[in-house]
Amino acid sequence: MRFVQEYKRAGVPIDAITLQNEPQNRAPSGYPGMDLRDDEEARLAVAVGRELRRAGLRTKILGYDHN
Repeated sequence: MRFVQEYKRAGVPIDAITLQNEPQNRAPSGYPGMDLRDDEEARLAVAVGRELRRAGLRTKILGYDHN
């Protein structure tokens, strides 16, 4: 939420965010990242969405955004 607020303050609107980067790149030799199951990502989206709304932001949350 904080980076969305700071970008907005700098005049850069954020239309949408994603919670994990390239979730299909899960090979053990791949780069480190967060790997969430569907139900985990859904719960995180609800929690993040709640905080965004509480801050008065209308930023969308994209689910399972690979590319």
